[in-house]
Amino acid sequence: MAKDTTKDRWLRISGPVAESSARVDADFLASERRRKTAEQFAEEYDCGFLTAGRTVFAEEWLERSFSAEVPIFDWNSREDLRLARHRPVYFLSLDVGKLRDHAALVLLEYRVAPTGRRDAATFQPLYKCEVRVVYIERFRLQTSYRELVDRVSRLCHHPHLAGHTTLILDATGQGLPAVEMFRDARLPVTLLPVTITGGKPVVVSGSSRSVPKANLVASLEVLLERGFLKIASQLPHADLLREELRQFEGWRERVGAVKYGAASGHDDLAMAAALGAWWVWTNRRGSLTGDTPRILD
Repeated sequence: MAKDTTKDRWLRISGPVAESSARVDADFLASERRRKTAEQFAEEYDCGFLTAGRTVFAEEWLERSFSAEVPIFDWNSREDLRLARHRPVYFLSLDVGKLRDHAALVLLEYRVAPTGRRDAATFQPLYKCEVRVVYIERFRLQTSYRELVDRVSRLCHHPHLAGHTTLILDATGQGLPAVEMFRDARLPVTLLPVTITGGKPVVVSGSSRSVPKANLVASLEVLLERGFLKIASQLPHADLLREELRQFEGWRERVGAVKYGAASGHDDLAMAAALGAWWVWTNRRGSLTGDTPRILD
């Protein structure tokens, strides 16, 4: 029987281009695999491309990331961290709401945590670096900027956060007036305004940044994919954050640009988490991807 070739009009060739080429060093490829998500590596080195309407955050990543064992931020904690050997560092990200979108606040805690194990040779305790979502808040629609500043100010003045926190603010569009109000409030944190762009490289302008949305999403993706990010499942809005991450999609337009957003509903909490994840991944990548667990000095 003659083969029907009407459906085979295109010659398709695929393969691990990077690994089959002697021009690319194997150690470099191994380093790139550790640094990038599986999708980023496939696109850059294996000629693999994002398909339309793909869910960005896999369900298995979310299942292992949301945990009841992660403690939530304790507003009433009296723990004195001034003498702590490895004090937690905080990254507070705010997606400023628009008329049709909610403002969303996510607090990431970066800490050195004991593993409960000891080195076989020295018997010294072993530690690992962790990033935890310990507080999230979603504000009602059309919450005033003044109310946002007051609410965030209360959190930033907490003794655990004051002087040890970076506040990442969405400065895109209507977020600019909010940035000025936060500057005037003189909070005891490092203020980092971020303008989200469509596809340009990261641009540094003083204390501000312009960052492609794809970079923000990719940072959150790699933290979830590799298990570096843990989320307290007992937080009041944890289920809402999980659903937003489930509904978050990426699709390629005809011109080739990749767009990201919610398949349905809102993505405010997801984008607030992505803002914080981007700054954590930019500044703490080495400690997160290093050999762990390890002995600390």
